Amino acid sequence: MKTDTLWASIVGGSGLTISYLVGGLDKAISCLAILMVIDFVTGWIIGYKKSEVSSKRAYEGIKKKLVMICMVIAATQADYMTGNNVFRNMIVFYLIGIEFTSLIENASKLGLQFPDQFKERFTQLQPQHKDVIPIEPKLEEKKDEVL
Repeated sequence: MKTDTLWASIVGGSGLTISYLVGGLDKAISCLAILMVIDFVTGWIIGYKKSEVSSKRAYEGIKKKLVMICMVIAATQADYMTGNNVFRNMIVFYLIGIEFTSLIENASKLGLQFPDQFKERFTQLQPQHKDVIPIEPKLEEKKDEVL
């Protein structure tokens, strides 16, 4: 067997196995995978900017991502058993929300400013949060008192 055929078989077989385990490579899984990579990269950039790049922290981040993938696999297997896509979709959408929230937090740590609606909803964007660059408070309009 030629080496290129062997590698093609290994890569193809691995892709097929992963696809089966996560219930197919649809848009939701693609979105989750992309957000996981972006979250990891932005976390690494934050560590680099703070001179705190650590293999231990990177390893912890990778472990977190692997647990997320295991959750998707477990939910997919439950769906195979019940014959629907409820558990998988619920877990995937929940994890997309977690990753998106983490991405917003990372962007805030990198100095990206967000609209007031975001600042009000996410505690990570509040000025008192320990890892966030202080944001100027919203100016409150003073209303004239009527006697």
